[in-house]
Amino acid sequence: MKRAISLSLPLLLLALGCSDSGSGAQDPQGGGQGEPGENDASCAVREIDGVGIEVSCDGAVVDTLRDVPQVPQGVQGDSVGTAQYTARVIDSSRVEVYFNGVAIDTLAWNRGLNGGNNSPFNSAIALSSGTETTSSSAADAGNVALSEILSEAEFKRIFPIMDPSNSAYSQIRSACTQTRCRDITTYQGLLAAAAKVPDFLSKGSLDDRKRELAAFFANVYQETGGGWESAPGGYEAWGLCFCEEQGFSDASVGGYSTSSDPNYQAAAGKSYHGRGAIQLSYPYNYGPASEYLYGDKRWLSNPELVLQSAEGFWGSGLWFWMVKEDVAPGETPPQGQPGAKGFDGKYYKPSCHMAMAGDWTPRTSDVEKKRTEGFGVTINVVNGGLECGGSWGTAGQNRVRMYKHFAQILGVEPVPSGWTGSDDDYLTCKNQTSFSVP
Repeated sequence: MKRAISLSLPLLLLALGCSDSGSGAQDPQGGGQGEPGENDASCAVREIDGVGIEVSCDGAVVDTLRDVPQVPQGVQGDSVGTAQYTARVIDSSRVEVYFNGVAIDTLAWNRGLNGGNNSPFNSAIALSSGTETTSSSAADAGNVALSEILSEAEFKRIFPIMDPSNSAYSQIRSACTQTRCRDITTYQGLLAAAAKVPDFLSKGSLDDRKRELAAFFANVYQETGGGWESAPGGYEAWGLCFCEEQGFSDASVGGYSTSSDPNYQAAAGKSYHGRGAIQLSYPYNYGPASEYLYGDKRWLSNPELVLQSAEGFWGSGLWFWMVKEDVAPGETPPQGQPGAKGFDGKYYKPSCHMAMAGDWTPRTSDVEKKRTEGFGVTINVVNGGLECGGSWGTAGQNRVRMYKHFAQILGVEPVPSGWTGSDDDYLTCKNQTSFSVP
């Protein structure tokens, strides 16, 4: 969970000899994922003028981060037990920076190139926000920070609209006319939003987590994409084209305003149309998402706030992905364990995360209807009534297409090796019954 970073920390110098003997991103002494022999560099972190930190490896400066909490001049030393900021080499191109053993930033590093000076992949989001984040499973050596699973370079390959070096960049930007989306769909914004959802990508092996990230992005593409087969850069290049449902705007009134939940009723003159990474809709979603992320109902009163920050754009999608369970009226979400709560035969739908992580117990009726786990179940969760079973068609096929594409970029097989069913049963929902049927 989140803990405040003290603004009166002594910043200590720590030089670490990093080996490739581990994979724990939460352990600054653990190794990275690179080839043998490339992670044996010595890295150090030192204070600069009491307002920033400088990261060096092999005696060369990798980068300087100045947007950090006030750090007074203090005693420097090399004690692992007392160090607050540390760094280690992940591979020949990346260095991870830690605060109290928790990964907070990934820096680009070309070993031996011009002394190693580079720009960071992100901008010390955790530091500049004044908070430290950790997963509920941070003690698990397999737990990997989002910034280690996904570099900014990979993010730009997944979403070329964010990559000025892409040959189709100008054409994509010109055609995607919702210009305000550009400031709220950034990599840094995704990292900041994920910090509010600490269980995101917290289950399973590194490959399992990469698959879940590919699944999340594939559904984001389907909800925000604007591509077509002959589009500049190809169909796959047009994710994040839209951040708001087409045909609506902040000036819209009454869109998607119905809600049977007395706790989440529409405000007069407001529209609850699709906004955000997975197009959050209806008051009964805006309200709970706002409560989860902020502890209040600000999005229920002012739904337009979703698109006024990157945290809102990405956070709304992460809430839907991680948290949202649907249950029969009068029931309480069972947190992935419907069998234990007598939900068989009643309406129940798990979250997308539960489907990808295998973090729920399918009921007898779910098994019979082939709703167990995998990417196909996420399609069923998001839009099963229109895309699964007898409705299987282009929309679902495009989600699968993008999932495979993103999995390839992330370097992971789309179907886990331990899956005993058919690839179709894991990837699609064409043989599944919609969750609308208990």
